Order: sequence, then C-alpha cells, then structure tokens
Amino acid sequence: MKKFIKEKMGGVFCGRKEQAIHPYYELSVDQSTGEVKTTLYCETELTKVLKGVTAMGKAIVTRFMQWRFESKLAPSFNLEFCE
Repeated sequence: MKKFIKEKMGGVFCGRKEQAIHPYYELSVDQSTGEVKTTLYCETELTKVLKGVTAMGKAIVTRFMQWRFESKLAPSFNLEFCE
C-alpha cells in the first residue's frame, strides 16, 4: 500500500507542485459576525484554515468541526435557557 501511495504522489524526488494531492485551505470566518478573521499581528492579512485535501481538481473536506477555547473560570453568557 505504501508503494502505491508513493507512486501516485510522484516518488521521493517529486516537487510539491507536481504532487497529486494538496492540502485544501479556506478563509477562516467568524460564525457570530460572518466576517473573515485576520491574524493577530497584521489586520490586513487574512487567516486561512486547513479544511481537507484536493485531489484531481476537487476539494474533499475532512474537517467539519470548529473548536474554540473557553475558560472554566469565566462566567458563561449563554442565556438560551433563561426566562
């Protein structure tokens, strides 16, 4: 199986541009505002996130979930159950 994958990817000395499979990136979008996220260091540089792979000109999305960091010490402002 490994030999088959190496042959399909072009072998050890194949350049990156000649490889059959490439990473697929999309712009990172803030789910609450709908705005495209920028980097922490430069407000004009947009953030890209890895979403999957491209093969034979088609994008195959393999990452569906979006994770976020939250502090357990900070109060939660989720008010959907309040009356």
